[in-house]
Amino acid sequence: MNSAWISFILLIGNALGCDKTNCVTLSLCPALQRYVTNPVTNLALRNVEKLICEIDEDVRICCDQMAIANLQKESKSFYDNTKTCGIQDPTYEFPWMVGLFAFGRPLCSGALLNERYVLTSASCISYNGSLDLFSILLGDLNLKSNSCNQTNYATKECIQMKFLSVEETIPHPLFNGTFNNVGLIRLNESVVYTDYIQPICLPEATSNWPAMNSMYTSAFNFDPKTEREKFKRTTTVILKPLDMCREWYKSHGHTITLNELNFCSIDKDDTPPAFASTVVDCGAPVVTFHNNIWYAEGIVSLPTNVTDRQRPIVHTNVSYYLDWIHSNMKDWE
Repeated sequence: MNSAWISFILLIGNALGCDKTNCVTLSLCPALQRYVTNPVTNLALRNVEKLICEIDEDVRICCDQMAIANLQKESKSFYDNTKTCGIQDPTYEFPWMVGLFAFGRPLCSGALLNERYVLTSASCISYNGSLDLFSILLGDLNLKSNSCNQTNYATKECIQMKFLSVEETIPHPLFNGTFNNVGLIRLNESVVYTDYIQPICLPEATSNWPAMNSMYTSAFNFDPKTEREKFKRTTTVILKPLDMCREWYKSHGHTITLNELNFCSIDKDDTPPAFASTVVDCGAPVVTFHNNIWYAEGIVSLPTNVTDRQRPIVHTNVSYYLDWIHSNMKDWE
């Protein structure tokens, strides 16, 4: 077989999929990383799917320069998040928190992004059945009460909770376990903002935090086994290195996909036991406070009942998915 014919066969093979000899971890091919997390067109999605070699403890992709050049032709700039968001009344903590219900029972948490969209994890909404089974709860502090929702433990002031139906669920098209575990929910009607229902801001595209920086996670922490009364809880968490996180899970018999698209946290040592994240809701936002604005930096990707306070919680890093998020919100202005 002559060399020209061999070259033609190799060219056709690479066009149909990945040349396995070029497979590297995602971190070694930063030019492709953006397209793996943000396939904003159907063509880009099909091309990226061909370049994924495997998803195990890490993601390995085919770092093909011709494919990168083709994807770059479809690139879009990151959205500048200038809408009013991330502001809370001191009385109503984390007013962007929502509860996702399925079959009338609490399932996951999420964060309100604007009047029509909720940010959550793909694992919460990867369901092919009727959307009539889903509902979204806003403005509630106590999942076990249908009457007065206390603004805190000391007062009896009531707020008006609101249930909304779901028009569409949008899990990331390349979601796999903790890889690309991000999704959107489109509500069937626009939300009316109040003091206790407000949107959260998305982070900057270049979000970068110190290794031990404090963040906050808030969730309803509903425990289906006990069905005990569950208020919205807020916990201070600190970041932990991915290597430590990976080793912890491996030593406890779990193999999960972790790379720079994720980050891990544990409860801060001074978190009171009653408020520790004993039950962590998938889809719950992890937020930071900067220049008087709250930002959703992460999403809880791996739900777990945490009995070991040193057990790390796995999050999806939202800053890597801004193009995908904005391209899937139909009426974002």
